Amino acid sequence: MVDSGTDETRQAEAARRGRKLFGRTLINIFQQELTELCSTLEARDCRHVRCLRPNDEQKPLFFDDKSMLRQCRYSGLLEATRIRRQGYAHRRSLSHFASRYALLLAPEARRRARQVMAGSLKA
Repeated sequence: MVDSGTDETRQAEAARRGRKLFGRTLINIFQQELTELCSTLEARDCRHVRCLRPNDEQKPLFFDDKSMLRQCRYSGLLEATRIRRQGYAHRRSLSHFASRYALLLAPEARRRARQVMAGSLKA
């Protein structure tokens, strides 16, 4: 005959172990995904990241087209894409900018721009 007190104690301990294991697993998964995201972003030359909510109900794997389009419009993402498609440069390197507009600078600033173009100074 099994004592019900010890049986309940074992069940409670098993439940606690299950919660700890589940909690650790969830945290580990989150940390791993966050680490992968950070390494992906660091591997690219990203200047900023735009976060969009796929839906207002916070349902997984469900994308509300109207909500996504509204967010893209309000954040300026569509306008930036349109401008890029027209052929306007999004970002230029400092050395390219300095070589193009150095003539507009005062003589002292022009010398500094030449040093930047030569690569002797860091931006």
